[in-house]
Amino acid sequence: GNSRAAALKKLDQGLSELQIVGCPTNIKFLRRCLANEDFIAGEVETNFIEENMADLFPGKTEPLTLPEKNAACLLAYRMMEFAALEGEAAAKLSEDSKSPWFSRSFDRAIAPTEYTIELMLQEPGEKAPTPVAMTVVRTGDKTLGVKIAGEGEATIEVTGIHPSGADALNVKVGDAVLKGNVVVHENSLYVYTADASYCFQLKVPEFSVTDGAGGDGCVAPMAGKVVKLLAASGQAFSKGDQLVILEAMKMEHVVKAPRDGVVKDVMCAEGDFVEGKKLVISFQPDE
Repeated sequence: GNSRAAALKKLDQGLSELQIVGCPTNIKFLRRCLANEDFIAGEVETNFIEENMADLFPGKTEPLTLPEKNAACLLAYRMMEFAALEGEAAAKLSEDSKSPWFSRSFDRAIAPTEYTIELMLQEPGEKAPTPVAMTVVRTGDKTLGVKIAGEGEATIEVTGIHPSGADALNVKVGDAVLKGNVVVHENSLYVYTADASYCFQLKVPEFSVTDGAGGDGCVAPMAGKVVKLLAASGQAFSKGDQLVILEAMKMEHVVKAPRDGVVKDVMCAEGDFVEGKKLVISFQPDE
């Protein structure tokens, strides 16, 4: 730019478009510097960071900020799309029209009409992630109603506006229109909007087992595809051993043995699509 203000604006625009996954970055810190009035005016000395600690490193606020809630809602919408795509793949393999997998509608995909998404929001520099639990209700074609735990009974309406590309999203959250995208890296979900970026992790129980006295077995933590089967009937295993690996929401989820035992039956095969909470392994625990 032909002035400091123009150059700073261009730099901020460039930082807002950076999408880096897999490691912490200082992008938010740099953008806070660029928004500081003294920095904009060029009145910066060696003690700039020390004097502006509260603004440059605001720390975590409770409850969630509005941008964080909006980002979580945008992520819920994308996760519903992931489920719909996985439902289409499963439907192609299903010949049973009554099967829950025999549905290609965005409105009637893998996930039930109402479900809970439990996430952890991890901000760079924060030692402990912030839990984010959402109850998501499908209210129509490309629409959701989202309630965030701890935010009262208010329902946030989330609506897809029109396609923005393979990776981009164009979603209306309440009265705000958000443009952004979601990048999945390992088991982290990065949400990028025009203003900021957020790193969420899907909260999944370490062990997914049958409830009550119905028997000893492992269940799928959520609906997904079996990508690797590591157990066979009669096989002995130890607590923590990997038994089944599922792919769901573009991430891998490992079903681990909750205790020592021996596999009785395997109820799935590699390539199968299984429903959430479906029994995939039954076993005889060691005495």
